[in-house]
Amino acid sequence: SGRERQEQIAAYGLAVFLLITGLSRGGNDVANAVAPLVNHSLFSTPLVIGPFSLPGFYAPLIVGGLGMGAGLIVVGRKVIKVLATEVVTLSPSSALSASISVALIMFIGTYFGLPLSGTHVLVAALIAVGFVAKEKVRMKQVRAIIISWVITVPISLIVAIPVFALIQYLVPVI
Repeated sequence: SGRERQEQIAAYGLAVFLLITGLSRGGNDVANAVAPLVNHSLFSTPLVIGPFSLPGFYAPLIVGGLGMGAGLIVVGRKVIKVLATEVVTLSPSSALSASISVALIMFIGTYFGLPLSGTHVLVAALIAVGFVAKEKVRMKQVRAIIISWVITVPISLIVAIPVFALIQYLVPVI
């Protein structure tokens, strides 16, 4: 039928925009993760790999990118399940709408050097498209996600202080 064909075409478009989203999120998320390291003097010397020489700050970018990929494979399944099925279930065309939105916002934000949360952008797009498409948005799950966003900021502050103190104690300045 015409609708099935439309959804099939949307699924191919979704694959393209997932790639763009992945590139933008990788650029933003890895940058967020390695930002404290790249200006360290350890990474001021070039990274030599065989006949190739790369700027030293590429080393943490490469390690961060590999870590992000490994994390997705090893522990990312639960997050994928929550976002794919427990917030809202979308058709390929609805998912394409959300994906285009996320890809645009993440790409533009990353291009301008804004440290964005791809998860915030994605969840907002899923909710918006779910409401417009008249799909059931599971508000209980949305509330749980928003609560997790709110509590992680003070928890990060609280955990960072003793961790910093412990590192200062264990690694004295020579």
